[in-house]
Amino acid sequence: MKIKTLSFVLVVAMLFNLTIFASAESEHDGDVTKEFETLTALGIIKGYENVDFNPNLRVKRAAFCAPVARLLGFNESADSKLKVSSFSDVRPEYWNSVYIEYLLAKGIIDMNESGEFRPEDDITYLEAVKILVSAMGYRFIAESKGGFPTGYLEIATQNRLLASVGNDEGFITYGAAVRMIYNSLNAEILEEVSLGTRGFGYQKRGNTFLSLYLDIKVVEGIVTANWYTHIKGHGKAKKEHVIINEEVLSVGTTNAADFLGENVRAYVKSGEDDNIILTIESYRNNIVFIDYNDIPKIKPSELSLSHFEFYNNDRIERVYLSPELEVIYNNSAYTDFVMSDFYIQSGFIKLIDNDNDMRYDLAVICEYENYFVKSVDLASNQISDKYGKILNFNSDTVFYDNKGNLLAASNVVSGNVLSVLESKYSENIVVYVCNDKVTGIVEKVEQYQDDEEYIINNTAYKMSSSYLAAKRHPEYYSISLGDDVVLHLDYMGTVAGVSKNYSEEFKYGYLINAVPSRGLDARLQFKIYTQNDEMKVFDSKEKLIVDNVVMKNSDEILSALHNGETNAAKNNIKQLIRFAEQDGVIKEIDTVKQTMDESSDNLRQMLKSEARLRYKAKAKTFSRSFFITGETRLFMIPSDETEEQAYKVIGYGELVNDKYYDVIAYTVNKFNPFATVLVMFDQYSSEPSNTSPIYLVENITKAIYNETEIVEKLVCYQGAAKQEIYGTESDTFSKSNISSGDVIRLGINSAGRVDTSNGKLGNIVKIYDYSENKFMLPSNPSGSVISGGRVSLSEVYRTFESGIIEVSLRHEISEDGDLIITKVDPADIKEDDVLEKRQISLFKVVKYDGRLKKASNATQKDIKDYVSFGADCSRIVSFEENGEPRTIIIYND
Repeated sequence: MKIKTLSFVLVVAMLFNLTIFASAESEHDGDVTKEFETLTALGIIKGYENVDFNPNLRVKRAAFCAPVARLLGFNESADSKLKVSSFSDVRPEYWNSVYIEYLLAKGIIDMNESGEFRPEDDITYLEAVKILVSAMGYRFIAESKGGFPTGYLEIATQNRLLASVGNDEGFITYGAAVRMIYNSLNAEILEEVSLGTRGFGYQKRGNTFLSLYLDIKVVEGIVTANWYTHIKGHGKAKKEHVIINEEVLSVGTTNAADFLGENVRAYVKSGEDDNIILTIESYRNNIVFIDYNDIPKIKPSELSLSHFEFYNNDRIERVYLSPELEVIYNNSAYTDFVMSDFYIQSGFIKLIDNDNDMRYDLAVICEYENYFVKSVDLASNQISDKYGKILNFNSDTVFYDNKGNLLAASNVVSGNVLSVLESKYSENIVVYVCNDKVTGIVEKVEQYQDDEEYIINNTAYKMSSSYLAAKRHPEYYSISLGDDVVLHLDYMGTVAGVSKNYSEEFKYGYLINAVPSRGLDARLQFKIYTQNDEMKVFDSKEKLIVDNVVMKNSDEILSALHNGETNAAKNNIKQLIRFAEQDGVIKEIDTVKQTMDESSDNLRQMLKSEARLRYKAKAKTFSRSFFITGETRLFMIPSDETEEQAYKVIGYGELVNDKYYDVIAYTVNKFNPFATVLVMFDQYSSEPSNTSPIYLVENITKAIYNETEIVEKLVCYQGAAKQEIYGTESDTFSKSNISSGDVIRLGINSAGRVDTSNGKLGNIVKIYDYSENKFMLPSNPSGSVISGGRVSLSEVYRTFESGIIEVSLRHEISEDGDLIITKVDPADIKEDDVLEKRQISLFKVVKYDGRLKKASNATQKDIKDYVSFGADCSRIVSFEENGEPRTIIIYND
């Protein structure tokens, strides 16, 4: 019998948020996969990816404190004030000091006479028991029963903390610690309660660590429904929910829907609108997985409703079925089943006995059909198979990757294998998108009567029934011994398609930089954001082919990447490329070229390098005749290309209708109307912030944009320089209630446009209203305004914390051109109080003539005239711009 199990790649760089130090190993019996996954999902254990968990390593004393502190509701951010040093050998900056200090404050651990904690010592089994029993509130009872260690061991045994852990007076391992902590989750804790005039005492109130400190409840029962079906065919749960004991629960980020028909234990957290499952475990079930290959051929007359037989290690094994057997076929209840439905041609059967009577109550049948993707047509909702089949899908079709993550149909590309599960009664279709491949030399071909295996890398790979049927199709790739091939695997790891291994296959990427590597050979290192959504560093081959030309040194390569410029430092190397690599070494690069031989397959840009188009997703076209499809690779590049975390590879379905995108389109054939790659910039206009430029509004008018589009145009000044900024067809500046003389901040994209969608004008912030003579946001750090008085540039800073301030100040221009600001307070006038002295050259000064609606550069004399007593001046407004020279606007009506 082949048993399908969950893969367990345990990810812990710091188990329990700790560093794993090498120490002597001790054997731990039993698999703690389930316990580890549960504690991780609940946030009690925190680790980092790509480091394997070794359950046999010993645990440090400091390390054990972290999960125990979290059981008691420790909050890393809220309790950071505990970063002090009570123990002489635990420094405040020590990586686990806050957990140690927390347990000390709670009375869970003690300070010995020496004042040491010995954080790097291995913790003993008995010490771990004492800490956990004390955390549960039983310390005084344990002391009354003999103290350490006998009293603590007795309490731990009574509360089943040591179940499947054993009794060992040596050092505790990670595996034993995980199981002990897991066992404590459902143990009833002793709470300190008020006894009125008699003081305080301890009582059991039915609470656990989860319910009392972490606000998590445990729900146990059978999963009777998910959003596909009910096990008895009576409706289903709402989207992304399951039903356990008639309680509707959100699956959260778990795969709770896969537990249909099983007894489970679910850990549930109350959300704003839902009770959300944090993690879920199979609980007290007998489950058998049967691979379709292990189901024997049988005559119809030999079929039985009472039992089912299958191969287990070449021996026939029999299981008995409940008279009330329920069947789920491809995610839907199947009430009209017959036993012949169990003899499937692909997939597996999962038999579940959820009442432990040794008769199986539910059969979950997964039987799928494979499609080896040739092309995707999102317009007609069709996917073409390389062997001649067509898959029709609709808006209700659900796509997952083979790890269970939801996908859009636009994520499906040529070369994927689709394992399609279709129910018996409805159009309920679930598609698993598989991209698992095996590459290597065919060492052997094993052929059986109805089956075939290929031996590659000393491993046998079975052919799926869909692939065996494809042999009759003309596009079938005939395999021979010694062929270098790629096996494309389906949902269950069998071969669904085969292609020749083209080791020189090109990939697309966005080149971030190219720098000489360290060493004597002067090779280059390339940092590339790849089509697989990865930021990777590659070495170059000694001789690199760039645009079909062999180049032998780094200077020559850098020059080619900079379009022939010899001074590479002055040029921006960032660009789309196509590259071939093997084992992390770049062998060939194609860059964008304006003109090429028509037969060339090198990367070709459809437009001039400096040109960008605006693409509107709803129309699905741009430049009138150019198209993108589900197979077009879409790179989203941030306006600030140094923000590497903002790079994205997006799916076709992520484009938002009626939003405009700045794009550059590329193809390998200029006569091809479909984009091979689309590089997108500034998906939306950037959000304004306190670092955005300050603009002085002149007016709003209508204008023609891009030859055909009539939009609103905002005429404004940045300093004294006139600016024209455009809106979009449907979104108008007039929604913002801005008018002449107002001061605003804008978030604009690289095309000089502002997104004014949803009527919120989130990309326009008015910071000063000219007509009202006031600032709009108290939190604006940009300035203050006088009304019949004067304003101090030094007081500008205070507006960030306290809002608009009413002060009178006097400004003078000294003989040497300095600006002297003197505070004038009616309660305490001192003519010589100089608060701040700055060179006038530090300021941009703009004079705004409201009557003529224009701005111009001002001079020191203008400031002196306006700030003198009795000057005929409307107002002066001062602004800070991210610590840079400030802007002073002088209004004159």
